[in-house]
Amino acid sequence: MTRNSITNHPNAPDIESSTADYAMRFSGKIGEWFLDVQNHASKTLINGKALRVLDVGGGHGQNIQTIHSLGHTLTILGSNDECGHRIQSDITLGKVQFNTGSFLSLPYADRSFDVVITYRTLSHMDNWEAFIEELCRVSSHSVIIDYPEKFSFNVFSNFLFFLKKYVEKNTRRYLCFNQRQIDDAFSLHGFTHQARYKQFLLPMAAHRMLRMKTLSVFGEGLFRALGLTPLFGSPVVSCFAITSRSDKNLEVE
Repeated sequence: MTRNSITNHPNAPDIESSTADYAMRFSGKIGEWFLDVQNHASKTLINGKALRVLDVGGGHGQNIQTIHSLGHTLTILGSNDECGHRIQSDITLGKVQFNTGSFLSLPYADRSFDVVITYRTLSHMDNWEAFIEELCRVSSHSVIIDYPEKFSFNVFSNFLFFLKKYVEKNTRRYLCFNQRQIDDAFSLHGFTHQARYKQFLLPMAAHRMLRMKTLSVFGEGLFRALGLTPLFGSPVVSCFAITSRSDKNLEVE
């Protein structure tokens, strides 16, 4: 890891997120709920029929069922062959095509896909601006990402990392962003913000520590109803579209 790197794989973070150890973070009732919330955002933001979807770093397999259920074709790009091990059965069944290549030089021609998605990746990339440029280059319509929002409980992330590490065991350090940073980065490549969904008010580690799904669901529902989550929630799932096709900004409910 270089002096400025935030993870052991600063330009290939899916090497960690594609492992069985990482998948354990989304096991059990709390983990399944986290993915349900994420999938709700995905289904809301991926509009259209029979789309060509690229999932960069999707070897964790979290998006396969959602994309497949919507009737789209899915390609997953991993940093190396090992990143496809957890999704091998889906590859064999033809649910997904798996390729390998660099995240900073995606092995596809310009505008090869209708929609490009990447979850649990951007905040672990050292050269995140170049990564966004590549995501935009290969998309003919929209790009959907997730990222930790600075103006949330993440303002305490550096101070509370030791507690997060204690609860989650295998957590990684990560970059946080504000909305303007992300919007500006996409704007440079002709993409405009379309919609965003802020997932939780409380840190995910807090819900893992609580281990009470019913209480967590109730609490987060209340926070959203009070308007707190759209203001201070994190992680954020955000959709950007080529400017000529972007007509309005939305907060997804």
